[in-house]
Amino acid sequence: MASINKFSPVSPDTFLKAGSDMALAKFGHLNTIVDAYNTLDTAVTFGMPVEYISTAGFTKNASIAFSDVPGLSATVISGGTYVFRAYLPISTGATPGIRVAMAGTATWSNIANSAIFYQQSGVTSATVITTTVGQVILSQTADIKVAIIEGTVKINIGGTLTVQMAQSTSDATDSKVLPYASFTVTRVS
Repeated sequence: MASINKFSPVSPDTFLKAGSDMALAKFGHLNTIVDAYNTLDTAVTFGMPVEYISTAGFTKNASIAFSDVPGLSATVISGGTYVFRAYLPISTGATPGIRVAMAGTATWSNIANSAIFYQQSGVTSATVITTTVGQVILSQTADIKVAIIEGTVKINIGGTLTVQMAQSTSDATDSKVLPYASFTVTRVS
């Protein structure tokens, strides 16, 4: 979470005489809000979408084991319900393809998620409702261009909620999540 800088007056108002007036001139009331914002924990706050962007690419090669996509992880709290959406620009050959899952250190009572793969020759989609962390949502051996994962999750024990990717079939051809993949998470209850 980025910090907000405190406010400071550019020039004092000549009509301010009392100390309490000067405190307002120093933006004390606004700085209290800034201090509160800057000390929030790193968990996704209720009703505020938080977007994570992965600025580096991520490559899987000769591996069907899931790995976290760097930068696409959110901190979630116990008892919270969250909606999420991951947008993954993909580069892969038809042979290895890709598969995606949601995982992390949090545990959940229920997760309903769906994935859509846009490929050169069409669209493939699947929906999975599960309690299993790391459950495959969609796996496809095709030349995938974009993967989108959307869902809702009810958290039992707080931790992280993370986007994962692996090759669908182990192959020496690279399967890549390209830079500027995104993961947006919003706490709804």
